[in-house]
Amino acid sequence: MLVAIYRLEDMKTDLQNRVAEEAKGNAILQASLERRKQALQECRSALEQDVYNKRSTFSFAFYWKVLHA
Repeated sequence: MLVAIYRLEDMKTDLQNRVAEEAKGNAILQASLERRKQALQECRSALEQDVYNKRSTFSFAFYWKVLHA
């Protein structure tokens, strides 16, 4: 009986250690995900600005041709 109790306590400790390791790994993955998310948001913002600039340039060139045709 006493051996079974010790075995259960060992299993409990082992599971607690595994949960702690998983939590640490999850925290690392979450931080990495947040960094990637921020980088993608910055990239998207830059691409949106680039599209806006190109549209503005295109519009200006189009109206310039119309006015000077």
